[in-house]
Amino acid sequence: ALGAKRPGLSAFLNPGLYWNGFKAAIRGFFPKPVKGDAAQLGGVFLVQPGGAMPYAYRSDLAGDHPSAEELLRVVGAKQPA
Repeated sequence: ALGAKRPGLSAFLNPGLYWNGFKAAIRGFFPKPVKGDAAQLGGVFLVQPGGAMPYAYRSDLAGDHPSAEELLRVVGAKQPA
């Protein structure tokens, strides 16, 4: 959906995948039973009323996402000090 990626074998060999999982686990997030397509990667999509999409970030690995600072910049919000 929306051009989100599906990982190849090389993604499972990428240390970043396991690092992202480790960081999530130490914050208390653990895997739950999978619903739907387990291989579908996510992303962040900002969609305006009317359907325009000014921002699309398609994850390369599980746990890969843009920073909050980047999203605030895209929407033109003032960043906290």
